[in-house]
Amino acid sequence: MDGSQVRTWGVSLLLVAVVLWAGVGAFLTDPYFPWTTVRAPYRTSIKNDGTIELVEVQPPVFRRDWFSRLTAYVRAGSRILIYRWIPERKLGHSTAEVLAVLHDQRFQPDKPYVITGAHYSDLYVRNLGIFFNELTNEQLEQSPQDLQNRQRLALQTVALDLAFLRANGRLVTTIAPLGGSSFTGINIYTEPSDSLYAVLFTLNKLKQAEPTRTAANSLLADNKEVLQRELLRYLQTVIDPRTLTIRNDIHLSGARDGVKRTASFYDTVIAWQTVRLADQLQLIPLQDWPAELQPLLDGAGWKQTIIDRYWNADKGYFINDLSEKAGGKADDFGSDSLVVLSTGFLDPGQEQDRQKLERIVEHIQQNTLDRPFPLKYSTTNGQNRMHWTVKYFAPGYMGKGIWSHWGVEYVKTLLALSQTSDPAECLHLEDAREFLDLYAQNIAAFGGYPELYGQDGKPYQTLALRSVLHSGWVVNYEAAHAALESDLRTTSCQF
Repeated sequence: MDGSQVRTWGVSLLLVAVVLWAGVGAFLTDPYFPWTTVRAPYRTSIKNDGTIELVEVQPPVFRRDWFSRLTAYVRAGSRILIYRWIPERKLGHSTAEVLAVLHDQRFQPDKPYVITGAHYSDLYVRNLGIFFNELTNEQLEQSPQDLQNRQRLALQTVALDLAFLRANGRLVTTIAPLGGSSFTGINIYTEPSDSLYAVLFTLNKLKQAEPTRTAANSLLADNKEVLQRELLRYLQTVIDPRTLTIRNDIHLSGARDGVKRTASFYDTVIAWQTVRLADQLQLIPLQDWPAELQPLLDGAGWKQTIIDRYWNADKGYFINDLSEKAGGKADDFGSDSLVVLSTGFLDPGQEQDRQKLERIVEHIQQNTLDRPFPLKYSTTNGQNRMHWTVKYFAPGYMGKGIWSHWGVEYVKTLLALSQTSDPAECLHLEDAREFLDLYAQNIAAFGGYPELYGQDGKPYQTLALRSVLHSGWVVNYEAAHAALESDLRTTSCQF
């Protein structure tokens, strides 16, 4: 064999090795793959008194070297491409059947953490605070066993988040399994705006539930100092103390992470609520609180500052961010501004807040962002400000695509307004019922709960990406449906 043949064989073997490392490794490090090599560092069990106990079965190892991080990035990208061409099967032919199977798939406590589904098998820290904000909701119409499973999985997930924070010293957007009990942390695009929020949100929820209260209190006590350090680091890193908004010289990775935003409204509201949650959990070390951050403790004053900077009174919504576009303000609408409801930034019971929510709903309706069903992310794909991976391979993903999560948050907004507004009460309730009926029809028709739809109302896909069909976000739909059923039992509206 001459030298050229040796080189050819060498290159071929290298390519095979790379394919195995990236492709096969992508499956084996998916904790929801049947033959996964990933092991859950934390397990939970039900004690005789009904409380849920958290146990560390094997200490997680967190790798920080460049090769581990590169491996995580490559495998995450490989999953997106591979799963694009592996169709997810229909889970049933009726809404009830699909929901039951989805719960069985997504909420089993033998898994190390909760995932969106399909190619999103890494641990996205924001999930528990944003897309899974109803994970531990006790009103979902499933079994008591299902509720326990969801509570257990939430507890195991946040325990892994906190273990990573202790080891790494700061949170990231994504914790990626490498096999066994080894993990690494990566930031998809940039530093996160909402990871700390998600951890605090989950701890607060678990503290409020009797079965998980003891375990949540223990996690909080054991990690109090590291959470305090992360809180101060986060705020000093992202907040401009002169404006009390996100600094305009950085980009953060949030729910709309595929778009580059400058001091986005979403990120600023998340920071506002992060401080509120830290206060509720008694994490704010007042003796060490820097003078420049003192204004953040005035929740009402800080809230008004945010409203003054972002509210577009002419158009009736919160502007997307504070970039240089449009004379200093990017005044397009982004559906993730509806985070104002789940964070409590706007209270439908307060007159001024309710009026703003009514204006936002009016804008959405006038621009048909809720048709064929809610909710398109934006009126434009905004390609000039997208990260290149989204811009060239899936522009609608962060633009005109219909996001299930924000669609249901919109329905929740309609339901909240139906309790407080008159004479629009019945109109909002009727719209909410119509949209949830459409979502139910989609669940039955597609045999799953798509995370994202195209403008045509069908599950979104491009040559490079397919929308997750078996999405665990379905708990958000179920929570809205339970709220609707409750409202319909007490309303005087005639439909």
